[in-house]
Amino acid sequence: MSILSRALSIFYPPTSPKSSQPLRFGILGAAAIAPIALILAARSSPEAEVVLVGARNLDKAQKYAKKWGVPRAVKGWEAVLQDEEVDVVYNPLPNGLHYEWTIKALLAGKHVLLEKPATDTAEEAERIFALARERGLLVLEAFHYRFHPAVQKLKQILDSGELGRLQHLTAHMTVPRGLIGGPGDIRWNLSLGGGAGMDMGCYATNAVRYLSGREPTEVLRAEPVLYGPAEPKVDRRMEFTFLFPPGEGEERGPEAECVVDLARPWAWGVWPGMPEMFLHAKGEKGEVSMNNFVMPFFYHSISVRSPTGKRTERGYTFGKDGKGESWWTTYRYQLEAFVDKVTGKDPQTWVTGEDTVGNMKAVEMVYEKKVAHDRLSSLPPQPPPTMVHLRVYAGTSVQNLSLIPVNTNTWVDISSPQFEGRVAVQLKGYIGPRGEKPQSKYFERPDRKGKTWSVAFQGRFLEEISADDLMFGNIFDRPIILPWGTSAVMSFMSLVDPTLTHDLYAPRPWALSPAISSFPFLSHARGSSLPEERHPSEVLGEGGWELPAVIRGLGGGGSGWSTPRSGTSTPRSGYASGRSTPKLGNGVLPGSGTATPRKGLEGAQERKAWYKEAENRRAVILGPEDIITGDFCHSFLSFPDLCLALPGGLKFDLKRYWDGQPVRFVCMRRPAKGVDPQDGQVFWVVQLEIVEDVAEVRHEAEEAEKEKEEDDDDEFEDAEAGEEDITGGFRGRRKEVN
Repeated sequence: MSILSRALSIFYPPTSPKSSQPLRFGILGAAAIAPIALILAARSSPEAEVVLVGARNLDKAQKYAKKWGVPRAVKGWEAVLQDEEVDVVYNPLPNGLHYEWTIKALLAGKHVLLEKPATDTAEEAERIFALARERGLLVLEAFHYRFHPAVQKLKQILDSGELGRLQHLTAHMTVPRGLIGGPGDIRWNLSLGGGAGMDMGCYATNAVRYLSGREPTEVLRAEPVLYGPAEPKVDRRMEFTFLFPPGEGEERGPEAECVVDLARPWAWGVWPGMPEMFLHAKGEKGEVSMNNFVMPFFYHSISVRSPTGKRTERGYTFGKDGKGESWWTTYRYQLEAFVDKVTGKDPQTWVTGEDTVGNMKAVEMVYEKKVAHDRLSSLPPQPPPTMVHLRVYAGTSVQNLSLIPVNTNTWVDISSPQFEGRVAVQLKGYIGPRGEKPQSKYFERPDRKGKTWSVAFQGRFLEEISADDLMFGNIFDRPIILPWGTSAVMSFMSLVDPTLTHDLYAPRPWALSPAISSFPFLSHARGSSLPEERHPSEVLGEGGWELPAVIRGLGGGGSGWSTPRSGTSTPRSGYASGRSTPKLGNGVLPGSGTATPRKGLEGAQERKAWYKEAENRRAVILGPEDIITGDFCHSFLSFPDLCLALPGGLKFDLKRYWDGQPVRFVCMRRPAKGVDPQDGQVFWVVQLEIVEDVAEVRHEAEEAEKEKEEDDDDEFEDAEAGEEDITGGFRGRRKEVN
């Protein structure tokens, strides 16, 4: 079944005729979670029926009932408990109300389907299940994901021993800021059990306990990020690490790293991102990961690497002999198990009371790691910094980066066996780590009006490369969280930039385009060495694009241009004979002997239109005698206040959305098919990082300044002595980044 067909069945499930005695559910509150968690699931079940919803506001309850097809609405939660037609109470109230109203439901003789976390404390959970046992009633904490075939398949892989002894677990569950309600949302209310560690942390905690089959003995680390001064005791984000006990023959048990965030900063500072829900387990013989573990019914994949090789598995049903359809949600499987349990049948799986109590104990351990008493009370509120401080690095590879200045009047050298050149970074309104405000003449240029930032380079490639293989773009170290509809957005981007290639869903995402078509400003000149250094603002984007080498694939005859021979090192016979390089913008394309009228290619749009064809890009060969100057600049990002401005007057404060991952620009050779771009040949890198610890960045800047002064002294002495560097030029102009 396709994702689209499955989605349609999820939101518009077939209606099943009810049995003579279905289990009748009543809902406490007009909760937003109830439709997908219970109402839609019950429609396809012959043994379950939602008969009642109660809310404090009767009008709200009636509108809710009408919208979702619930037969009756009543005023107040107590009315649901006392209704004789209700067998089961579904409790999706705020966390802080779970205990009170579950106890009341049990005292009223009702079974309870209870949203997670079950309670605020382990002691409350113990009291609930003690009362349920006393009254002969059932309570299920609704960890719905546990009932899905895919999650159970993941568990089976770990339990099989295929991956050897379990060494490490990872559970991430985050959502972008804005997806969950803003100020006033119950998740930010301490008295109602708010906070990421409670709301999502209970999921992550449950998952690593379930997969390991053990109870944690210690919390090694717990680091909260607070919501802000309005709720100084509520954590917006929580990172924590459990230590589990060792198994038989083990000296040390596995660790489990958990990250949960209710308002995660936007990926790259631009995209809000989609919810992040993944699990990863590493064993001594291999590893396995699962994406979208909380809602695998939409889509999921289980990636396994073991001694037998790599494979990807999926599981939407329990097979021909098991219950379920491929479109069943986790909630639908959960409902099936709940009905079976209440009616005396053996459920496919179950979340026991002991499991719930154990989970709450583990969650309490996380908070107790940071505070002894009142949750997070000892931590002062930490509002986001009002000013943005940046580290900017450059180098020849991701592993070889050095801190560089911004808005200076000099370039920064980049030197490697593959590339000789320089880079410059301009940021309008940039504020340095020590409060300095270096200004750049770059932004005074008429042709850069409105631009707010620039990453530029000038240099030559010491090994021949076609324009089709010279790529520019972004690469990332870890998964980025993408928004719903990203596929549609990227389809649109492919129309805007037909040369764009990307894999944003990879473990190390990337997006690359040929530089010849992606740079707004690009120029070419001939020379065997770099021209005399001038201020970046004086040369960036200067002139138009000139044909740098032989046009391949367009034939010979008439023009005197020759096609390079395979394996030769001197493909530029046209240049060797002293012929000048014709501009593509002059309306003549060499090759066929016949002039081919074309519009000028100096502008970015003309260049993009011509070089969207791979054949045209492959025809351009760059080598050691081709000096390229490029400027990648835009207007949508303001660095002083870190604000994203979009057409139509829309503005976003990115201080709230930055995900902490550096923004990395790379110029590299197109990776071969099947090769991770991270492992490809990189010519140069520029990396921007936001730093919240101002003291740290000031210290680093001071150390860099000291190092620069020492290098300048050494270089001055070398220059006085006439010592040449390996490139044949005198040292001492500026610091090299190797």
